[in-house]
Amino acid sequence: MRLRWTITLLVMAASLPACKKDAPQKEATCGAGFAKATVLHGRNLCDQNGYVIQLDAGAAYPPDSLPANLQQSGLRICLTYTLYEDPRMCACCGGTRLKIGQIQRQ
Repeated sequence: MRLRWTITLLVMAASLPACKKDAPQKEATCGAGFAKATVLHGRNLCDQNGYVIQLDAGAAYPPDSLPANLQQSGLRICLTYTLYEDPRMCACCGGTRLKIGQIQRQ
């Protein structure tokens, strides 16, 4: 009886690592001066099939240009940027836009 109990305990102890949940993945960090954001496929003012950049800080802005290799909806990125007011007379094209300084995958 004691041997059976010992074997049962050893089998249970050996199976514990198999029950371990996957450790949560660390969120990638951006370097100093970079902001976290997400590329989203959506309405880019005049370009109906364009992309916008959703900053983790809140708002989404159409970028002046987005490299083709980063044009993937849902892609997490790190970037440096400046916001500026586009003074175009066209109602759909004017407004706040995002000028990318540096950009990289997160």
